[in-house]
Amino acid sequence: MVILIVLMFTLCVPIFAQVQTYCTDVGGNIACTSYGGDGSSSQSYCTRIAGNLSCTTYDDNNYSRVRIQRDYEAGQVLGTALGNIIVAAIEKHKAKKQARQDWDQDVQDKIATVELACETNPSMSGPGGAVGCRTFFFALNSFMHKHRKDFLPDKRNFDLLADAAAKMPELPEDLSLTTEHMIETVFQTIDKKQLDKW
Repeated sequence: MVILIVLMFTLCVPIFAQVQTYCTDVGGNIACTSYGGDGSSSQSYCTRIAGNLSCTTYDDNNYSRVRIQRDYEAGQVLGTALGNIIVAAIEKHKAKKQARQDWDQDVQDKIATVELACETNPSMSGPGGAVGCRTFFFALNSFMHKHRKDFLPDKRNFDLLADAAAKMPELPEDLSLTTEHMIETVFQTIDKKQLDKW
């Protein structure tokens, strides 16, 4: 009778054996290994995308192939993501560069219009006549090229520059005597925190 009970217990153990599964989750990629009571094992790989799990299971005979495939797929995902980031950064840089070039061209067009007005509009001439007007805008244009990274040529910044110049009585009224150095001196007196930035 005892032998019958031991034999029955030995035969029934595999029927009641459970499968044990161990999983790891790294950044939404889940790898699981399952061990059966009969000594078998299997590998499962899951990826979480927008709250859904996509899983593939392989038995232990396919482990090497699974590892290679998983590494390849992970490399593809990372490569694609990195490529997308780089392309987006390049496109953003190109757009910003084009916008800057368009702005610079617009500023140069306006300066050219004003320089032409120096010749054709007597009310623009002021002290120093047309020559003084041209000299002033040439000096201003040289200053803007030198400070193209830290001086946005917009109305607010020009107003700040004009206000600072008005506080410097030593500047000549004759525009023909204006130099880039004089404009630079005025610029250095401005609180740079008040300037509009690029």
